[in-house]
Amino acid sequence: MKTMHPSALVLLAAIVPAARAAEVSARQRECQAAVPLLQSVYHRIESGGDYDSAGLLRQNASKSLIRALDAERASTPADEVGAIDFDVFTDAQDIRIDRVHVEVADSPGGASCTLLATMLNYGEPIRIRFSMLREDEAWKIDDIAAPGAANQPSWRLRELLALPADAGATP
Repeated sequence: MKTMHPSALVLLAAIVPAARAAEVSARQRECQAAVPLLQSVYHRIESGGDYDSAGLLRQNASKSLIRALDAERASTPADEVGAIDFDVFTDAQDIRIDRVHVEVADSPGGASCTLLATMLNYGEPIRIRFSMLREDEAWKIDDIAAPGAANQPSWRLRELLALPADAGATP
């Protein structure tokens, strides 16, 4: 039976973690390319004035999320608001945000990653997680989640869209 020379084992032990780190770094850089999309959304919100949250979401959503939004809208009676009666980018109805920071939270590889947006809204800390999907050569929002806070429950956008129209989905 052949055994490996000890120096070969040391070299192998150094190469494998370095290769793994390079792979993680490459995935991190790829996911970093999704950050400007959310930064531009939050810049629009921060600059004040009127903006269309639903329009911003739809403009930056994956095809699958757009289908879910359309299905929820189609199942909502015309005289009702529907499952999303708050701003999904800020987890609020009244908005005065500042100190927005967007970063890569997870970069599993492939065509997906998770971004984390943190901010203050009226001085209260807010955290929103965005599941991003690379689709048609561009990063798109595929889901949004908020872990909740002392006075707010946690939620996931796709779960809210699946609720019946009369379920009262306000977080």
